Amino acid sequence: MTDLWPWALAAYPRPGVEAACLALQDEHGVNVCYLLWAAWGEAEARPLDLSAAVALAEAWEAKVAAPLRAARRDLTSDWACIAPDRRTVLREKLKQLELSAERLLLESLAALPPGRGPVTLAEAAALWPAPPPPQSIATLNVAITNPVYAEGVGGPQGDAPGVRS
Repeated sequence: MTDLWPWALAAYPRPGVEAACLALQDEHGVNVCYLLWAAWGEAEARPLDLSAAVALAEAWEAKVAAPLRAARRDLTSDWACIAPDRRTVLREKLKQLELSAERLLLESLAALPPGRGPVTLAEAAALWPAPPPPQSIATLNVAITNPVYAEGVGGPQGDAPGVRS
C-alpha cells in the first residue's frame, strides 16, 4: 500500500494526467486533490467515505484552494505600479503555499475514516456537487492507469497536483 502524497507526486506528471486534472478543475470546478484521492483509493482498493471527502474537498476548494489559485493567477496580469520581478517572487511564494495546501488536503483526505468499500474514480466524480462529464473522468482514468506507469513511476517531478507554472 502506498501513501497518498507520494502516489500523487508519481501520478501527476504522467502523460495526460496534469492536462486532464486542470481541465476538470478549470472547466468543471472539480477539486484536483479529490480526484487524485479517489484514483488512489481505486488503485489501492481502499474503502473510501465519499460523502465526507466531498464535504471536505468542496469546502477546501471554496475557502482555500480557489482563492490561492486566483491570487497566483492574477499576478500574471500587468500591474502598472508593481515591478514584474516583485510580482514573480510573490507568485512563486503563492505557488509554494498552494502546494502546501494541496498536501494538507491530500493528507486530510487520506486520514478520513474508511467507507463501506472500494469505489471507482467515476463513482467519486459523480458525487461532486456539479459532476463533470463522464468522458472527462474517463480521460483522466486512462492517463492515471496507463500500464507504462503502473508501478508508480512518474515522469520528471514537475509541479504538484493542481499547480501549474
